[in-house]
Amino acid sequence: MPEASLNGVNNYYRQDGTGSRTFILFNGAGHFAIREYPERVLTEIADFIKEREL
Repeated sequence: MPEASLNGVNNYYRQDGTGSRTFILFNGAGHFAIREYPERVLTEIADFIKEREL
């Protein structure tokens, strides 16, 4: 699963669907949060992740 650091915590994430999508985050302790974000926010998250992968 892809990984991203958000708020200083490493999270594994899965993104489902299109448009307003559900974004599921898992931290190293196995906790998870399911959130539905508007497209704009997901674009910002995706850009952040792409920058980390370069």
